[in-house]
Amino acid sequence: MNKEQIIKKIYSSLPKSIDAYNIKQYILGFLFLRYIDASKYRKICEFKENITKKLEEYINEIHNIEEYNGLLSGVDLHHEQLGATKQLRNENIYNIMSAVLFFDIFDNTDIFGDIYEYLMFQYDSQAGSFGGEFFTPPEVAQLLANICTHQRTVQSVYDPTCGSGSLLLKVKASKYYGQEFNVVTYKLAKINLILHNIKPSDFNVAHGDTLSSPAHLFNKFDAIVSNPPYSTKWESDKFINDIRFPKSAPLAPNSKADLAFIMHSLYHLDDKGIASIVVFPGVLYRSGREQKIRKYLIDNNYIDCIIQLPSNIFYNTSITTCVLILKKNKEDNNILFIDASSEFNKKGDKNIINEDNIFNLYKSKQNIKHVSNIVDIEAVKNNDYSLSVNNYVELKNTDEIIDIEEVEKAIQECEQKIADNKKVIDAFVNSYKTADTLDDIIKAMELAKNE
Repeated sequence: MNKEQIIKKIYSSLPKSIDAYNIKQYILGFLFLRYIDASKYRKICEFKENITKKLEEYINEIHNIEEYNGLLSGVDLHHEQLGATKQLRNENIYNIMSAVLFFDIFDNTDIFGDIYEYLMFQYDSQAGSFGGEFFTPPEVAQLLANICTHQRTVQSVYDPTCGSGSLLLKVKASKYYGQEFNVVTYKLAKINLILHNIKPSDFNVAHGDTLSSPAHLFNKFDAIVSNPPYSTKWESDKFINDIRFPKSAPLAPNSKADLAFIMHSLYHLDDKGIASIVVFPGVLYRSGREQKIRKYLIDNNYIDCIIQLPSNIFYNTSITTCVLILKKNKEDNNILFIDASSEFNKKGDKNIINEDNIFNLYKSKQNIKHVSNIVDIEAVKNNDYSLSVNNYVELKNTDEIIDIEEVEKAIQECEQKIADNKKVIDAFVNSYKTADTLDDIIKAMELAKNE
């Protein structure tokens, strides 16, 4: 039985009453328990009639281990979605645990992390988002990671809005840092890291609001990858004296905190670090405070590249998104603009980006007509500090080229055919009026055709 078959078996074991959000907690929670102690997990599965009680005892043991404390608090074994009666809940728990037990056939423990990501993708792609957490497609996550790790060793990586941690794990690093507002997702992120064989001593994922309660305020990082929430509200007046936001730039608008997350990431970026961040295109051209923040970023030469991604690649929106790449110590005064809007393959009703092609465009740093353009920052300043890609990369004209001479020739041929047909019709009308027999009409029409 392969991985996909096991996943299908798990699906079939689930009661239809459990929604996707809770399914994720049960399956991934049980997967975590199986990973921590396989022998104990198998033994619990032998107690079919009393499995709920035995499982509760095991979870309490896990919570007594400091680094695992509270990770499974969201796994409610008495939730009504598991069944209306105690007996039905017990049966459903046994079915889910037995399905997860099939992972015993895999010798390589890395498979747990792979299956975790597969499950996250299945549930999050179906729902689009859970509790405000938006799922980053794995191809987009890989692109961000490739950009941050290109020709360099990364000691520390940070995601200020880390979700379930899958974006963090695309970066190979010695230490992993993150923060997540949703408490359930925060716990799943820690489970995700553990299932990928990252020791608890090698990661620090915090729970809380990244903007109002930053958990890693005095840390700098080699790499930052992020897909922050779009156009979320915040109370900017509370951050006037915050060290993350320089006095020489305004704070992001109260109704749109997008650039607040960008400035937060810039503050945490090491002097030789790279940040790759998914942004909505509006922050690249809107006026007001956002334009002044862009002015700060451009005047200080912090922007390395802007990549326009294809549309319809996320599950919660069809709008085109972009990647903003930040560096603090650039060796030139240019910004690379890349139009990668056509770099995708169709899969179902979604587009899947060609991350390798896009990454190669970034690495090559060339002027390619209709694709990429290296622009001096003075030109960007003179363009009202707009960072919109279509201002600097000329769109390819996809209209069909029309040959006027061929069109005129075709028109003439059509006019001649019309004239010829008119002769035949006129001959038919005249012969009809004067002919005595049908043969006379046919002869008249044949004569008109040959003239």
